[in-house]
Amino acid sequence: MKLKKILAVVSALCMMATVIPILPVQEIAVISANAEDAEYAESTYENLNYKKYADHIEISGVTDKKITEANIPAEIDGLPVTTIGGMSLNMNLISVTIPDSVINIEQNAFLHCIGLISVIIPDSVTNIGQDAFGDCTSLTSITIENPDCIIYDSSTTICSGKPYSSSVGLFNGIIYGYEGSTAQAYAEKYSLTFESIGSASETESQSGEMVLGDADSNQKIDILDVITLNKAVMGKETLSENSLKAIDFNHNGKPDSEEALTLLKYIVGLIPDFIE
Repeated sequence: MKLKKILAVVSALCMMATVIPILPVQEIAVISANAEDAEYAESTYENLNYKKYADHIEISGVTDKKITEANIPAEIDGLPVTTIGGMSLNMNLISVTIPDSVINIEQNAFLHCIGLISVIIPDSVTNIGQDAFGDCTSLTSITIENPDCIIYDSSTTICSGKPYSSSVGLFNGIIYGYEGSTAQAYAEKYSLTFESIGSASETESQSGEMVLGDADSNQKIDILDVITLNKAVMGKETLSENSLKAIDFNHNGKPDSEEALTLLKYIVGLIPDFIE
């Protein structure tokens, strides 16, 4: 009886082995144990490591921590680069350019990046995670262009001085942002130096005309429209009648993620118009 059971187990394992695909060495697919996580493939672009998902790219690291410059592209393999992953850019010497395609700067993204002196975070970025710029001891200025960017509520999210390990944290530089922005609120809460780059309301349009792709009704098409559309998809914002018409590319009468991706592709130049 024992022999029969052993043979049955061996037979089952052999059957399982026959259905596991052999993947090419250059691009290894990673399947998460968590069913909710999406599949991705890992590869490299110039001096960057990245994860390739079905609809976006996440920067996951560098090929050499001794590099002094990291120019993040807006797209790789025809997909928009939307995320800077955790611990991906924690190098000793570095200048970094963040493109308008990036939406998320995840937890610990630049943690211990002691050579980073200044950084401009474009208005496309909607989220800065916990300790994203923690222990960046040379950081003297950080510009946050999105007035509604969600900044993780911790004194060590932006931190250039000691004691990083304590709950106090310290930033010796200047935080630049719009008046009334989350950047200003963050700076004031933790007694940091803030300098205004103007009022966000100065760019708002009073016109009621509909412009195709203009989700936030400011008469121009930019990454803020993607942010507004994504908020509407998640139920966190209600679009006006004109705004809904402006982004209803598939004519289903409601905002959806497919339209948000189409809008993002148009903004970064992957498609010439809103009809693929």
